[in-house]
Amino acid sequence: MLSVQPLAGEARSEVVVVGAGIAGISCAYHLEKAGFQVTVVEEQQVASGATNYSSGVLYFGSGTGFASAIELFGKDKAKQLWDESKAAIDDLASLAKGISAAGLRDTGLTLVARNEQEQKDIETEATAMNSLGYPGKAVSSQELSSWFKPRQFLSGLYQPVCFQIKPPFFAKGIASQLQSNIYENSAMTEIVESENESEVVVKTSGGLLRCQQVVVATNIKPFYGLEEHFFMEDSVDLPSQEMLEGKLIEIIQ
Repeated sequence: MLSVQPLAGEARSEVVVVGAGIAGISCAYHLEKAGFQVTVVEEQQVASGATNYSSGVLYFGSGTGFASAIELFGKDKAKQLWDESKAAIDDLASLAKGISAAGLRDTGLTLVARNEQEQKDIETEATAMNSLGYPGKAVSSQELSSWFKPRQFLSGLYQPVCFQIKPPFFAKGIASQLQSNIYENSAMTEIVESENESEVVVKTSGGLLRCQQVVVATNIKPFYGLEEHFFMEDSVDLPSQEMLEGKLIEIIQ
């Protein structure tokens, strides 16, 4: 239930989600579906942060190519990565179909070769795709010329591994379906773990929430109160081993 009024006073919830972008709202949706009592707090408005500026490209895997993934993770783990990301995107696409404004598009992805080396790279990528059970489609130079008229390419490889949505509309659509309380204009100011680790307190600019678990779903704000559980490297917050083991916050996938 979306509230344009900020959180005021003290409240309790099983799980608190910090951030009402596409990540936070998606977490709230799946947690609520699993039977958890959830509360979401957002500094501004639903989907007003990074989600509002996202291109909404949903690419299978980890952002690497198939051949690179096999080299990095090994064939079995690379296939697991692609299969799991495909399942997540299929789930998201299913939800997006019920939100007309989300603008779901099955765009696919086409790699193109400008020279002989890139042509060899594409052949390697095609072999890797087939080995993981994701066959691509070879695209001729003539066919590419009809797609990209200003440019000439030697060949191409179509990969059916990419979708696109309009993230702010998707997030707002999912938020409107939630029974969970969503407090806008409620910036998280600090997260404090109780001494006996029985609860976590999420403080906001106007109140506080007591809960058992916290999902931090922001990507640009510091983790106030969680500094000991993170270390900084190239301006990226990374979880400590203690956090990964679930001693403070359960990572919900």
